[in-house]
Amino acid sequence: MKRAVNALQNFGKSLYGPVLILPIVGLFIALGNVLGNGNLAEYLPFLGHPLIQSIGQLIAKSAVSVLVNLALVFAVGIPIGLASRDKGYAALIGLVTFVVFINAMNVTLQLQGELAPADQMKAAGQGMVLGVQVLEMGVFAGILTGALSGYLYNKYSGVQFNGAMAIYSGHCFVAIVMLPVSMLLGVVMSELWPFAQHGISALALAIKGSGPFGVMIYGFLERILVPTGLHHLVYTPFLYTELGGTQEVCGATYQGARNIYFAEMACPDVKQLSSTVVWDARGISKMFGLPAAALAMYMTARPERKAIAKAILIPAALTSLLVGVTEPIEFSFLFVAPLLFVVHAVLTGIGMMLFSLFGVHAIGANGIIDFILYNLPLGTEKSNWPMYIVVGLIMFALYFVVFRFLILHLNMKTPGREDDEQETRLYSKQEYQAKGNNDGLGESIVTGLGGRDNIEVVDNCYTRLRVTGKRCCHYRRAADSERPARKALSNKVTTFRWSTGCTSKKCEKPLRRFSDREQNMFTPPFILSIAGGGSTYTPGIVKSLMVRLQDFPLAEIRLYDIDDARQNTIAPVVEKVIRDHSQSIKFTVTADPEVAFSGAHFVFAQMRVGQYKMREQDEKIPLRHGVVGQETCGPGGLAYGLRTILPMVELVDLVERYAHQKAWIVNYSNPAAIVAEGVRRLRPNARVLNICDMPVAAMRNMGAILGVDRRRLDVDYFGLNHFGWFTRVRVDGEDKLPELRRHIAKFGLLDGGCGQKPIHSTRIRRG
Repeated sequence: MKRAVNALQNFGKSLYGPVLILPIVGLFIALGNVLGNGNLAEYLPFLGHPLIQSIGQLIAKSAVSVLVNLALVFAVGIPIGLASRDKGYAALIGLVTFVVFINAMNVTLQLQGELAPADQMKAAGQGMVLGVQVLEMGVFAGILTGALSGYLYNKYSGVQFNGAMAIYSGHCFVAIVMLPVSMLLGVVMSELWPFAQHGISALALAIKGSGPFGVMIYGFLERILVPTGLHHLVYTPFLYTELGGTQEVCGATYQGARNIYFAEMACPDVKQLSSTVVWDARGISKMFGLPAAALAMYMTARPERKAIAKAILIPAALTSLLVGVTEPIEFSFLFVAPLLFVVHAVLTGIGMMLFSLFGVHAIGANGIIDFILYNLPLGTEKSNWPMYIVVGLIMFALYFVVFRFLILHLNMKTPGREDDEQETRLYSKQEYQAKGNNDGLGESIVTGLGGRDNIEVVDNCYTRLRVTGKRCCHYRRAADSERPARKALSNKVTTFRWSTGCTSKKCEKPLRRFSDREQNMFTPPFILSIAGGGSTYTPGIVKSLMVRLQDFPLAEIRLYDIDDARQNTIAPVVEKVIRDHSQSIKFTVTADPEVAFSGAHFVFAQMRVGQYKMREQDEKIPLRHGVVGQETCGPGGLAYGLRTILPMVELVDLVERYAHQKAWIVNYSNPAAIVAEGVRRLRPNARVLNICDMPVAAMRNMGAILGVDRRRLDVDYFGLNHFGWFTRVRVDGEDKLPELRRHIAKFGLLDGGCGQKPIHSTRIRRG
């Protein structure tokens, strides 16, 4: 059951992207209507100019084209909302699916001889979509294909093949699956949709036949389901499908309440908006009801807390009144007084019922700004908007009386009535006070939900963040205690919602990286990023990884360097090394740190700050003063280290920001000992392994001296790079360190066995 509810919530969320475009389209239609409205020219003479009139018609009619192709908008938009990664490619799959689907349906109808002549298409339930004659499915066609392509994209986009089939992995495999599925869907829907059409028509007639009572039930359900995120599934069919009505406007047929009234706004022949506008009369409670509820909460606040309550409630009430964003108030009394939320849903339904009973035809889906822009240019005859205000004032009074009565008689702890130890605030007070800085909010939510390991999915709609955890937990704010009702709720669920007003997208950003990390679990195959990808060491490092792919599987290798020219020279060599061993490993070359490190499991750092020009200075300057010049020890090593520490810290911060939450940095940069100590002091919690091949090289030489393979050596080694000590060297349990010390004291550390010329003529003191 829980999985089904989560699936419905995700689907509802995916609808919000396409839906959110429609109000923008409506604003352009309203603007075009203002400029092209001859009636307004009496009051604003410049609007009567032919050029202004032409511009108005251009804007309005161009914007209406979005409504005509709304199914395509949903077909592309829904996969974007459903896809867990690479959303752009998911949208492309949605587009291809829709095009193949409608053409498959057209061919099926043609083969069956069921394509109706042009003058009989409407009677036969057929229409034109992108120039293709199909069954008139309206926006359902886009919803169906979009949902299917989004689901299959998530399911199959991770499929990988090896060898010659590697080219058909991932995105390509999704296309392979979707093409026949789209064709089959077109054939099946050609047979099934006529039955669905009859069912939808019957349901629409039943709802319409129930009159104002049906409208009230609709309004109640649309509000009561807000906490679950399923309310999108209630209003979307009424706004964009034939459930909300079908109307012919200026020669074109439109389905859904919102599509109809937008088209009627742009059509000068329409004298009055259709009654179907009632399905989008949700602004009654937003513009009038909730401001009245806020007033009731203020009036019932304790005297000593009224000033604080006013400072909180006024911005929230204005947000609801002006732009129709209701959640800051709704989610506050939802948690502290759930009964008030149920009453609010009932009153919303009553308001919409009165809208229907009074025969109001005005557009009022959100706040007063939209209300003015949409209705005033239409005039009172076309929208009878004054009646909307009459109904709104009735609802204002009803909300105030009911809320005040319940708060006082049931002693509800609304803002300003909390116990002495509790702080007066709305559930979203932090979001209002943050004024656009949401980083602290992100960290607070992550900490409160049990840490980054517990965060699974981060989503947002227009006004709310949704965070899904892996396990149930108490959500606790970092700086204060939580109310019992809120804590009890979080004991039972793993999905949490924060009301953030219009800033939910901003609030999502500091959390999105945590979600991306969780989706990219720390299991093979791994993503490896090489910082300093332009190094000549890179091909050798990659080759050593390629021969150990069975032990260390890789999905992707990324090269990152600030020196594009150098990296672009090395990259073809690296790619050849990769392709000699694997065709499926993705290879990326970039100078963008976000691209380089996003979701990476391991970051290999091999930077040389100052490059070889500065190495020359590190070695020659000490020599001029009688000191041994060496790149990792002495004055030269210290200078090299001081140059490298801060860039290394910068890399640590980039990895922390973009990479997988448990990513390891493997630092190969010299001087490793100095850099390691600097990073330890400046970033003590960084996940950094500092390595060098010197110990392995020394072991290889010791093995040659002893006449055994280095892998048989059992050693204890302490230190880093050129600051290391072997304190134990054993072969099959026998201590070989004394023998090695004697040999090295006499010959030095050799590449080969005894008798070869020593690499170093300097004697090594025993001690």
